[in-house]
Amino acid sequence: MWVDGCKPNSFTLSSVLPIFAKCSDVRRGMEVHGFATRNGFVDDVFVGSSLIDMYANCTRTDYSVKVFDNLPCRDAILWNSMLAGCAQNGSVEEALRIFRRMLHSGIRPLPRTFSSLIPACGNVASLLLGKQLHAYVIFGGFDGNMFISSSLIDMYCKCGNVSIARHIFDRMQSPDTVSWTAMIMGHALHGPAREALLLFDRMELGNVKPNHITFLAVLTACSHAGLVDEGRKYFNRMSDHYGIVPSLEHYGALADILGRAGELEEAYNFISKMQIKPTASVWCTLLRACKVHKNTVLAEKVAKKIFELEPRSMGSHVILSNTYSCSGRWNEAAHLRRSMRKKGMKKEPACSWIELKNKRADGTSRLRSQYRGCFPGS
Repeated sequence: MWVDGCKPNSFTLSSVLPIFAKCSDVRRGMEVHGFATRNGFVDDVFVGSSLIDMYANCTRTDYSVKVFDNLPCRDAILWNSMLAGCAQNGSVEEALRIFRRMLHSGIRPLPRTFSSLIPACGNVASLLLGKQLHAYVIFGGFDGNMFISSSLIDMYCKCGNVSIARHIFDRMQSPDTVSWTAMIMGHALHGPAREALLLFDRMELGNVKPNHITFLAVLTACSHAGLVDEGRKYFNRMSDHYGIVPSLEHYGALADILGRAGELEEAYNFISKMQIKPTASVWCTLLRACKVHKNTVLAEKVAKKIFELEPRSMGSHVILSNTYSCSGRWNEAAHLRRSMRKKGMKKEPACSWIELKNKRADGTSRLRSQYRGCFPGS
């Protein structure tokens, strides 16, 4: 187009950039960004919005923020694009800072704003910030929005507060598949697990079609409640009744059900006959069950499968070593540890945090203090 003497305009650029965003080709996207800068299109709202989305899809939210800050005029769509980009990439602090700037600029949030921010709070299990956003949802009159309600249910469930999630769910007039699934998963993870199965039955009676994530939630509930027969039934029903092809996650969930119940040989045969080639993570599910039930013979067979797929799987080496220790086979445990040291394998340090009086050990309390007064009632 350029060679033929037809100069691209802002519409051309805003049409090309989503292509690079979809395939996460940041290099070509930056070339278009450079072209836009040289030819005076960088201040265009449509080009700016496309650049923000492109960089966010390429996980370069730092560039998205720079583009956003340099735009002379920002409408509600631009603000929400920037918020969504940061939230989807896990930059929750940056997303909340932009939200605060957005409010101070007099821009009224849209439903999309909360659909981006609330899940981000759930992903980092920040209940206080989630509650503050919930307060703003009610204050702004968005509590009747089905998508926002689904986001709130998911957030509260991920933060372990199933009772508030259930309160929101019960007030919804026509919950969709996402809402049902979020509520079922909440009960599956935090209990009571049997309530998840009752919800699934209600979902079917209401003619709401479950999806593959719904069945993953149901299988998780069966695993946590020790319901082996029900787990088999739901696994078969997924494909026989709804035509949903089981994924690795579903196979892993059923293997976990069998393993927790002590049906280790059945779990081993089930994984061995999977229609999909089992991954190391699926085998590792069974290895953990072998440790719990102190079955070192099967643990060795399973570990061999894992080491063929991932020879330097640190977690699997540690689980096998702990299995030996739990069974009193100290020599084998020590031998495996020495072998790990010779291979240069080191256990990666983990981290955790606790929250006490709205203060978190990683300094999140400072972040909260920055937003005090940003939300109603804070």
